[in-house]
Order: sequence, then C-alpha cells, then structure tokens
Amino acid sequence: EREKEREKERERREQLETEKARDRDREREREQERERQREEEARRQREEERARDDQRARKRRQWEEDREKLRQDAKREREREQAEQERRAEERRRRMESLSHFRRNSGDAGTPSPATEDRDHDRDRDARDYNEPRHSHR
Repeated sequence: EREKEREKERERREQLETEKARDRDREREREQERERQREEEARRQREEERARDDQRARKRRQWEEDREKLRQDAKREREREQAEQERRAEERRRRMESLSHFRRNSGDAGTPSPATEDRDHDRDRDARDYNEPRHSHR
C-alpha cells in the first residue's frame, strides 16, 4: 500500500513537473511573440520614417529645381532687358549721328531733337507694354 502511495505521489510530481514545463514553454512562446511584434513595429516605423524622408528629399529637390529655374528666368530677363537697352542706345547714337550729319549738310534746325525722339519712343514703348501682357503664363 505504501508502495502504491509512493507511486501515486511520484506520478503527481511528474504531472506537476510536466505542467510546469508546459507553462514555461507557453510563456517562452508568448515572450517570443511579443518580441516578434516589437521587431515588426520597429521595422514598420523605420519604413514609415524612410518614406517620410524620401518624400521630404523629393520636395526639397523639386524646390531647388524650381528655385534654379526662377534664377535662370530672372537672368534671361535681365539679359534681354540689357540687350534691349543696348539696342535702344545704339539706335539713339545712330539717330544722333544721322541728325548731326543732316544738320551739318543742310543747315536745317527744324528736325526734332534726339531728346524729343527718345521721349516719343519711350511713350510708345510704355503704351505697348501697358496694352500687351509682359509675361505669358503657359
């Protein structure tokens, strides 16, 4: 009878040990699952951050490209205006030369002065600029 009791006690201890081992295994599996979820969340956050960084970099590149285009447009506009001023100055110089040549040869004082011609030219140019848009938007 004692032997039977010892056997039952030993079986109970074995069953208890088996249950404890099963509990430890389940806890270890739960901890591994939690760790896997933490790693997955960290990976997802890194991907989101990388996507935000890529988007910022794209916006920055676009901003820099737009800024450079504006700079080039402004430079072209300045160059165009300078060329226009040089052309007008050359026209004035030629008019003055031809006028002085004409006056020397004819003695006529009734022709308009270069200043009057410049004023009229400027008035006509201003009227043209007022009536026609300077920049067209495509």
